[in-house]
Order: sequence, then C-alpha cells, then structure tokens
Amino acid sequence: ALVQSSEEPGEIVVEVSGKGVKKAVLTIRSEASAPNEYVRRASRLMDSVYPGYVAGKTVRLKDNLGTLSATAAIAAVDEDYKEVLDSKVTPVLDKYMYIKRSPAAYAQYAGSSDAGDRLYEDNMRLAIDFVDIYMKTRDSRYLQKAETIWKFVREGISMTGGVYASELA
Repeated sequence: ALVQSSEEPGEIVVEVSGKGVKKAVLTIRSEASAPNEYVRRASRLMDSVYPGYVAGKTVRLKDNLGTLSATAAIAAVDEDYKEVLDSKVTPVLDKYMYIKRSPAAYAQYAGSSDAGDRLYEDNMRLAIDFVDIYMKTRDSRYLQKAETIWKFVREGISMTGGVYASELA
C-alpha cells in the first residue's frame, strides 16, 4: 500500500496493489473538507428562511432555539457561514435579552417587559449552543453569552438540585 497526501487539504489517497489486485485507489476526505450535501441543503434552507426571520411579540424564543443550533452546526464545517451566525442569528436572539433584572437572561418574547417569562430550559439550551460555538470558533463573545446565561440558571436551582421551569415557578 502506498499512502500519500493529496493536493486537496484534508484528503488522503491510498493506492493498493498486489496479488490479485491490479490497482485500487481509495480517497479519504476529512469531514471538514468533504463536500457535504447536507450542509448545502441546510444553507439553502437558511437562505430561504432568513428574509422573513425577525423577532417579534408573536415569535417565541423557543421557536428560534433550533436556528442557533443549526447555524452553529453549519458554521462548524463552513467557516463562511459564521457570517450568518454573527450578522443574522445572534442579533435576532439579542432582541430577546432581558437586562432590566439581574442576572440578565433571554425572555420568552422579544422586547418583553415581563421578567417572569424567562424560562430556564430555553436559556440552558442557548448556553449549551453558545459554549459549542465558542469551542468551534474561539470567539469570546459566545463564551461571554454562555456565562451570562449560567449566572441566571444558577438562580433557578431548587433545594433538591433540580432547575425550576421559570423564574416565577
């Protein structure tokens, strides 16, 4: 077997020849360098959804949670997609941030004046995604968002060690 790297980054070519095998060539691509049909499909879907993607009183935070997760997953394999994360997804989510009560956290509705609609589960899901994004990008803004959320979540830990559903539970 002859193993050699390809001219393509993240690609390895293995040539095998020997008894009964004239020549077989196997090309192995790393996940990050391989063309990924699912990433292309997800990108097309996000591009079609975003013209109408806005935060408002009728759109709950919970309805937007998957958008952060999906965009983070795409950005992990397509560095150019971090621009979508920074320019579209994060600014919309920031409209849900309620800072009038400490610690700050994301409210159920954008521009909410009711701190009671801050849900611990929704905030925990965002915090996990923000940590994941930080681990992939090393962009400290996402770590800071996660730390802000975890301060809020600590306030919701019950005497038995569980987490309440909302601030008013």
